[in-house]
Amino acid sequence: FTITTQPTDTISVEIDGQAMLGGGGGDGEGEGGGVSGATTYSFTMAFPSAATHGETWRIKANEAYVESAKAKATVDKLSNGTLNGGEAWTPDTTTQTELKAAYRAWLDAKNYAAKTAAVAAAASQSGVVLVPLVMSLRHQTGHASIKVEWESVSMARTELASTELYRILPISDKESVGWPLYVEPSPTDPPTSTAVGTGLLSAIAGVTDHFTVEARDTFGNLRLKGGDQVSSVATQIVIGRTLSTDNEQSTYLGAGSFTTDVIDAGDGTYNMSYYPIIAGVYTMSVLVGTSATGPAPHLDLGYSNIEEATAGSHIRGSPFKVVIHPGATFGSTCTAFGENTYRADAGIATPAGGVTIVARDKHSNVRPGGGDEFVVKLVPVYPQEPRTMTGTAPDPSFDGSVTDNGDGTYSVTYYTNRSGTYDLMIKLRETPSPPHHLDDPTQTYDAEALESDVHIAGSPFRVYVLPQLPSASTSTASGAGSRYGYTNTTTSFTVHARDEYSNLLDRGGAEWYLRLRGPEVVRGVVNDNGDGEYSAAYTPTIKAQPGGVANYSMDVILASPASFTTLTASQPNNGVWSGGGGGLTASYYTNKGLQGEPLLTRIEKQVNVNHMYGAVAPSAIDHASVRWQGYVKAPVSDTIKFELVANDGADLLIDGALVASSRTNTGADRNHEDGTSTGWGSVVMEQGVLYEIEVTSYERVGTSSVVLFWQSGRTPRSVVPPFFLYPQSTAAHIHGSPFDVAVF
Repeated sequence: FTITTQPTDTISVEIDGQAMLGGGGGDGEGEGGGVSGATTYSFTMAFPSAATHGETWRIKANEAYVESAKAKATVDKLSNGTLNGGEAWTPDTTTQTELKAAYRAWLDAKNYAAKTAAVAAAASQSGVVLVPLVMSLRHQTGHASIKVEWESVSMARTELASTELYRILPISDKESVGWPLYVEPSPTDPPTSTAVGTGLLSAIAGVTDHFTVEARDTFGNLRLKGGDQVSSVATQIVIGRTLSTDNEQSTYLGAGSFTTDVIDAGDGTYNMSYYPIIAGVYTMSVLVGTSATGPAPHLDLGYSNIEEATAGSHIRGSPFKVVIHPGATFGSTCTAFGENTYRADAGIATPAGGVTIVARDKHSNVRPGGGDEFVVKLVPVYPQEPRTMTGTAPDPSFDGSVTDNGDGTYSVTYYTNRSGTYDLMIKLRETPSPPHHLDDPTQTYDAEALESDVHIAGSPFRVYVLPQLPSASTSTASGAGSRYGYTNTTTSFTVHARDEYSNLLDRGGAEWYLRLRGPEVVRGVVNDNGDGEYSAAYTPTIKAQPGGVANYSMDVILASPASFTTLTASQPNNGVWSGGGGGLTASYYTNKGLQGEPLLTRIEKQVNVNHMYGAVAPSAIDHASVRWQGYVKAPVSDTIKFELVANDGADLLIDGALVASSRTNTGADRNHEDGTSTGWGSVVMEQGVLYEIEVTSYERVGTSSVVLFWQSGRTPRSVVPPFFLYPQSTAAHIHGSPFDVAVF
């Protein structure tokens, strides 16, 4: 025999009346001897033959009955016969110690007599050698365990099985020999059968959980054998609602069901295990019956069908409410959504909600609460174009920031002022469990060394960072035409639109004003290539002297629309302008001669005002003047006729030249009925080209009005619309403008 236990425990063993370990078993309460200090103890013994064994124990049984009779006589004498029949009895006073000792001796003798008789009967009648075994274990602290193994020449070492151990079950307290009696439990009764285990209350998605079913008869007796049909099915009863589970608000979406695996332990108990996947609140039906109960219910027909098919088979407490909680956060199943997972604007931090991370477990259940660590990095994909005209190194990667919303979601923000294509990397920082060889708590390991960053689903996200609207101060020009040209020869160069961070624009839509001033004024044409670059061209007509050169000053001006403002997170960049120019810059003066600083400057959509008898300017009712400045774009290539109607007087200048005037001393038509006068003038214009425009007006007393019309053979008469007007206040020279251009 080999016995394994804890070194702090004390063990004693007596077999066939012989002390094998510790000199006697004692009663488990500290009496008797024992051995300790080791983890393994071994001893040997020889089993006698059935005949010899039976005869030996028959003699012991006879002696035991004699001793039992003597002990009974002592008890009767001390109690005056009140304990006849061996009734359980407790003295009324603690002074009757002698009677208590006699009674205890009688019970021990009677039990020993029954035991020896059973051993003798088994040997003589059945040929079975039953050897009395008394084993005592006195445990101190910590984990308790004991294992008994045996072996022989003809038998390999194995654990002493329960089938080799017997207990005496006397059916009578009489002094005659009692025969063991086994009371068979009644058939299994589902309503009285029970189940125990935490798996009946809650579990974690992706983790196997367990519980035990105890088959019982009508009287609650545990069925001591297997063979019953035991099953369990859980169905989800909540879809798309918010439940309060353990004071924790969690939203469980979707539907699901699962069944359990059953292992028949053969002793009336059944070990149930299940592996849930979808988190939620489930109704778990635990059913017990025999094979005659019919086929299992169809899970695909729903909860009602299951309950109808299994009525009467539920154990006590079934159906149970089981909450399946989401498992640990799993990087590769976490998701992210939002506009900024694919686009962003240079120079603007992405707003809250632009990117939202949803933490999920390995089965994609949404995780409640927060506490996870995500890392975000924005990495350039393609080589970046230099930031400035002189060129600098590309920007490095940018780290984003993550805000824990406390509900399983996380808000991501990031920022870069460099346009281009990026990889937005979003990773979950995971700290795996220690290696198996470090399970020993006395060992140490570097937790940070085990950390790993795992991409979430879809990461890295391909993000295009758009440049902002064009900025004059950073836009550039390149090509020979920006430095020199030739008489009567069309000369070209390229305008590169850039935003305020020097990012090249990737689309068109900007308007440019091109003019050369020198021996003559030369108007240029700027064509939109649609990719952020513009082809500019001009043709000088004044011939330079042989071998000489004509010097010009070339203006390249970005005519920004009236709606141009710095982009913000709430005003995303759509990359193009809409609505045309939007008007002209209007400056109001408190005198008739446009003198001094203007009292008021604003952008007005059209030259179309009628102040009547009200104020032209806040503090000037009469004797006031107004100047409208900016650029006008020709709608068609044609001769455009301008019509200026004003009261009291107004002038129209195109590229600095007077085109029309409503002043009475210029021969303008005067309508004496409403007090207005009209002036006309025509200009040959090219479609899409910007021309400098200025309208001035003065008012003496009384009514005041100014309206600017245009028309051509291809354009009906109308007030010049704001789409073709660009304010002077938002226009500016590009980098390097005005350029010095030599014409040969």
